[in-house]
Amino acid sequence: MKPLSLIILLAFALSCTSPVMKQLEEIDSFLADNPKEALSQLEGMKEGVGQGASRRVAAKHSLLYSIALDKCYIDTADLSIIQPAVDYYSRHGANVDKKRMHYYHGCILENAKDYQKAIFAFEKALSLSGTEDYYFNGLAYSAIGRMYQSSHNDKEALAYAEKALESFVAIGHMENTRSAKYALGIINHNLRDFDSADSLLREVIGGLDSLQYRKYAAGQFARNLMCFQHARSSEAVKVYEKMQDLGIPMSSEDKSCFAYALLLEREKSRAEQLLSELGRIPTDHKAQVWRRLAAIHEGDYELAHILVEQIRSYEDVYIKEKLEQSLFKAQSENSRLIAENADQGRRLAIISAILVSLLFILLSVVIGIIAARKRRESENEIKRLISAAEESTRMLTDMENELKKTKDHQEEALSQLRVSYVSLFRKQFEQISKAFDSNNLVDSREIRERLYKTVDNLLVSLSEPSSQKTLEQMIDNHMSGIITSIRADFPKLTDDDIRFLCYLIMGFDNTSISVLMNISRENVRVKRHRLKNRIMSYENGKYQDFLPCFSC
Repeated sequence: MKPLSLIILLAFALSCTSPVMKQLEEIDSFLADNPKEALSQLEGMKEGVGQGASRRVAAKHSLLYSIALDKCYIDTADLSIIQPAVDYYSRHGANVDKKRMHYYHGCILENAKDYQKAIFAFEKALSLSGTEDYYFNGLAYSAIGRMYQSSHNDKEALAYAEKALESFVAIGHMENTRSAKYALGIINHNLRDFDSADSLLREVIGGLDSLQYRKYAAGQFARNLMCFQHARSSEAVKVYEKMQDLGIPMSSEDKSCFAYALLLEREKSRAEQLLSELGRIPTDHKAQVWRRLAAIHEGDYELAHILVEQIRSYEDVYIKEKLEQSLFKAQSENSRLIAENADQGRRLAIISAILVSLLFILLSVVIGIIAARKRRESENEIKRLISAAEESTRMLTDMENELKKTKDHQEEALSQLRVSYVSLFRKQFEQISKAFDSNNLVDSREIRERLYKTVDNLLVSLSEPSSQKTLEQMIDNHMSGIITSIRADFPKLTDDDIRFLCYLIMGFDNTSISVLMNISRENVRVKRHRLKNRIMSYENGKYQDFLPCFSC
């Protein structure tokens, strides 16, 4: 197919899908700023995209729909939503769409609590992202940190949280920087690095006056204050009081921690009021830890013992999760190694292809050198052969001229011989014809019978085998054995066919041949045409010189 035809077909294919793709690209342009409107439009396109849309269109819609759900804070664990995008972009599409597919595929896997596969998806997204795409890299690092944190692997989570913070700081994105510091503060708190956690959380909050803008960090900041070796209960109380003033909801853990801080500050009545709201034994195990400390402070060791048993049952689960964390880490490492092996395999394949190409180039150069040498030798040989050919041509020309002269003499002699044969036989038949004509005037039966007998004897003598053989030998002698050659090349020809050909060579007309062979003139014409087609069709035009004999 010509290039122009391919271009026309490609343009036609693009024109068929361009309206839908154009709408999807337009949605993509404002999705980050107005995700609710984008989600609404994508919902409206669902039915149209599902009915016979191309894989490319379905993949684009699937990807944008997954992004819109995430940006509208609609968590979903339904992998079928993004599956068309996964199927298509795994093999096709630009890197920008591939990395987004892997990232939001990881988000849905995170919602489904399949943390191992989620980490693998986020890692794939990072591998497709440029080193200077700080915003996207920060999101991916944060996501991987969350996965490790959710599986109680805080050490691994810490490394990725630090990378996320570095990425957001590099582009000066304040809100994401605060979120990264908050996540890093929680991880440091879990690792019992309370000083680092305190420093990070203070940067996030920015003082009590700014607490209303950082509500999500308030409780964590206060609890971290209470975890120091010498609990900073006074400052923690101030934070909790600020939360009450601002109407920030408190979890059962925060209320228990607040009550313990009040007890340490000798505000027993306020502490008891909070504890009464929680009940004697809180259901949340984190709240139970602070409630136990409050019970010990008040000397209620029986309650403290009960809470210890409750906490211990949770710690058994926690230890189990820690053991599972090791397995999870090993599985994640295995997945990473598998991915690295696959990448290494691809790199080796590329290197092998390059080596094969270089070997092919080297071989081509060597062959080229040999070919050039051979070509020079061939050119010299060709020049020599051309000279020899020119000399041969000159000699052949001379020989052809000599042969032509000889052939012309032979043809002239043969022509005279044919004329003699034809004249001889025609003269006899003309005499017979005249005899018939003259005797028609004489009404003598005896003379007529004698004439008929003479003609009949002549015809019989001409058809006898001996006469036929003599005739063929005469023609062979004067025409380079043509009859013998015809018999050899056409063994299926009958004696009558050969005799017919002899008469043709001698130049008899149709009337004479009809009398000599006792057949009608029409049969003579048909037989002449049939034998002509048969003999002239012989390979290499061997009998072309014989063609004039078949002229009517």
